[in-house]
Amino acid sequence: MSIDFRGPNPMERRLYHGTDFTNIPAICENGFNRNFRGKNGVRYGQGVYFARDAKYSACYVNASDRTKPPIMFEVNVLVGQYCKGSEGLSHPPLLPKHATNSYHSTVDNELNPSIFVAYHDAQTYPAYLIHFG
Repeated sequence: MSIDFRGPNPMERRLYHGTDFTNIPAICENGFNRNFRGKNGVRYGQGVYFARDAKYSACYVNASDRTKPPIMFEVNVLVGQYCKGSEGLSHPPLLPKHATNSYHSTVDNELNPSIFVAYHDAQTYPAYLIHFG
């Protein structure tokens, strides 16, 4: 499957991703890897989850060890065309009236999305580490 994000208006958003402190070096070095998906749920699909609101992602920062410093990622995500996700999706569904082209990502709410799920590693770029406390 080939996904082209170079259209006239690719939808890129700056989103947030909270994770355990131990995952930070690997994400910084290699980016996000969808093979590690599902640790904190797959309600909207089996991809990597990003939130519009930093406050939401902060809940997932060091969830298993609160003694580590609180750090989260600000991420550039190519969300492209999206649809409402559901549990069990291993990839986004096909676009209406398309035999081969699929949506690029899934969301919690199509009209006002606050959670985005990316299914292709090339959709994401960890731009910043945010230290807070």
